[in-house]
Amino acid sequence: MVEMKIRTGIPGLDDVLAGGFPAKSTVLLEAPPGTGKTTFCRQFAKEGMLENQRCVYVVTSEPVAQTIAGLEALGVKDLDKICFIDGYSWRVSGEIPEQPANVHVMQSLTELNELTRLLKKEISGFGGGARIVIDSISDMLLYAESPSVFKFLQLFVGMVKGSQAAAVVVLEEGLHEPRHVATISYICDGTIHFRLEGNKRGIYVKRMFNTVHPLKWIPFSLGAAGVEIKVSDFFA
Repeated sequence: MVEMKIRTGIPGLDDVLAGGFPAKSTVLLEAPPGTGKTTFCRQFAKEGMLENQRCVYVVTSEPVAQTIAGLEALGVKDLDKICFIDGYSWRVSGEIPEQPANVHVMQSLTELNELTRLLKKEISGFGGGARIVIDSISDMLLYAESPSVFKFLQLFVGMVKGSQAAAVVVLEEGLHEPRHVATISYICDGTIHFRLEGNKRGIYVKRMFNTVHPLKWIPFSLGAAGVEIKVSDFFA
């Protein structure tokens, strides 16, 4: 039986991954700030919209309005089809304005049971090719105890495996203890690294569940259209 793949929406990457991310997989994006991982997440969600798939987008590192603006800049339409879970607004002073029906505002990131409950509700009934984005796990580690974050992530990975979804979770490189990073990478089904050296960007697929892939840094560009892997450079 041919394993279902979920296209990433990143030009060139699906060629490298033999079709995309495996269904039922959770992929960790680990990279320093400013390397393109948030743009990657938005493109991943955009591809889901183009394929008429359900998407849940957990936002902890910026206001949801900023995420929405970023998606719109990439040409995403019908944003009411994306369910947003707002894990950012709770730490901003002042009254939180009323949100659209597709935005669920968390009370806190210090207690992750609420996030687990919201995700279970949204993931239940997922059909083939659904997508989930968590940007980022780093914010959870800053506010919650690390064992609680690991427990949440294990439960989340289990939820993804129980569906036909694929998930992307973000981790900021350089912020956390190596043992915590190793634990998170172990829990996830795949790990992708980004780097920026001078004006050169690269992406490295460290591991990917049930996928044969190259182990080398691949050049990519980051522009108005988002992340684009230079496949011609890679296969040259």
